Amino acid sequence: MKSHRRKAFTLIELLVVIAIIAILAAILFPVFAQAKAAAKKTTCLSNVKQLGLALNMYANDFDDTVVPNDSGVYYTEPGYPSSGPGGSPSTRFLNTWHTLLQPYVKNLGLFVCPSATATTGLYPTYDYTPSSPWGVGNQYGGYMESSLTLNNYYWYGPVSAYGAFQSGDTKSMTAIESPATFAFVVDGGNGPGSNGWYYQFIGWGGGFTLQMDGATPILETNGYAQGDIFGRHVGAANVSWCDGHAKSLQLSALGKSVYDPSVQGCIYTYLSSKDVSGDATCGSGQSPYF
Repeated sequence: MKSHRRKAFTLIELLVVIAIIAILAAILFPVFAQAKAAAKKTTCLSNVKQLGLALNMYANDFDDTVVPNDSGVYYTEPGYPSSGPGGSPSTRFLNTWHTLLQPYVKNLGLFVCPSATATTGLYPTYDYTPSSPWGVGNQYGGYMESSLTLNNYYWYGPVSAYGAFQSGDTKSMTAIESPATFAFVVDGGNGPGSNGWYYQFIGWGGGFTLQMDGATPILETNGYAQGDIFGRHVGAANVSWCDGHAKSLQLSALGKSVYDPSVQGCIYTYLSSKDVSGDATCGSGQSPYF
């Protein structure tokens, strides 16, 4: 009776198969990574789109007023130590724009970009009201995470507020000259130029510097630094514009500034409507306010 022996693979054949698998993996893994990054970008863009719609709903409910960076109303908690964040109990409890828009979004996840990490802007913000909806932290609310920062351009000096969504501001939506090209909220937060007020950004006294030396490009605030803007999506930041639409823009374009003779100073094309003197990228002819 004949016996049939199964032929085994040779070492060369095994090595060829392994080499083919390795080549396919080298080709496909970057594609998978790109697909994953694209999905995160799309999710983030959807989030900021929802916030743009929330902005307009807020304005409809509050006599056409743009939501400010914070309510300007401070809460205190009896017995809270003065060494807490903010330096004293009177500056400990403050409602940011996240809180003010929360009734319109009802989803705290919208405030976090899926691509954000602790090194690319992710930061803790808070909701401290006697009727906080969050139910975490201490009795007047709690902390949440965010990776979006509000356009809080204003001028402290001889020029009036320009593009300000600051506390106490009653800027009307209709007063914004070009809402479709005026940024409301952008990818951003805690960065190298930040001083702790990550939920808003401003380039007062110095504008921005585009930093390209790290893994994630940053529009870093100069002068009185607050939040920075991050190009988390292959050098681009997702932006919610004041008319409610959302769009991704490269940081090099988002940070573009020009000299405007009508205000005798430099303005950012998408971030401000009046003088932002001090921005070195604008070139000569700046008004000498600083």
